[in-house]
Amino acid sequence: MRDAEPVASREGKFGLCLVDKCTLLLLRCKVICLGNYSYRMPLKPKERSCKMFSWFKKKTNTVEAEPDQSTIVPRIKNPHFLTSLQAMNIPQDQMPVTEPLVGELLITYSFDLPNMFQMVTGADLSRLGIAPDEIRQLAVDNLKRQLPDLGLSDEPPVKQIVTGGNLEACALLATSFWDGVASETEGELVAVAPSRDVLLFCSSQSAEGLETLRGFAKQVLEEESTHGLSDQLMCWRGSKWELYP
Repeated sequence: MRDAEPVASREGKFGLCLVDKCTLLLLRCKVICLGNYSYRMPLKPKERSCKMFSWFKKKTNTVEAEPDQSTIVPRIKNPHFLTSLQAMNIPQDQMPVTEPLVGELLITYSFDLPNMFQMVTGADLSRLGIAPDEIRQLAVDNLKRQLPDLGLSDEPPVKQIVTGGNLEACALLATSFWDGVASETEGELVAVAPSRDVLLFCSSQSAEGLETLRGFAKQVLEEESTHGLSDQLMCWRGSKWELYP
């Protein structure tokens, strides 16, 4: 593992910084072994150290922020999220705004408020005068301000995105970042996001890496009942994600 090397991000783009083992250990404390490789699983809420994650908690504020477009950020979900809401007979204009990402993955949007994330609905778009085809870029731009750099843990043949704050899966939307990584990857860049805070990738030319992605994703989904996403592999083609064979 290399020492942490913060790299200045270009304006309007996601940058990259390598994460040292000590930092990664703070972020992920449960270790899963697959073959000769060990990966750190996110702990369940009741297992997490309050002190360790204190800097990721929402600050308490007695004055609630009025939801506006500057607080809108993307979130990654799967179809079970919508199925659960539809079963509650929520009015259509109160349903979250969603759009497909790739395979089973959906993009939803939330107001990032001081004490909670509040889903953006069709009624919110009308109130704020935001066109449906504008919200994705708006949310990604807001996310860039929160995450000017993405952390990267390199454990060959697999690499892992580290952001903290349960935003790892949202890094799938960092187009310029993935364009850069793909240009330096032999073969195709293949990734998997089995939960909101786990995002792994490797080269399509690494049979060992692909096997590790599949095995790890399966194990994450077995342990993550609330925020699980998908074990489908995806590849970066033409500046967008597509399902990998």
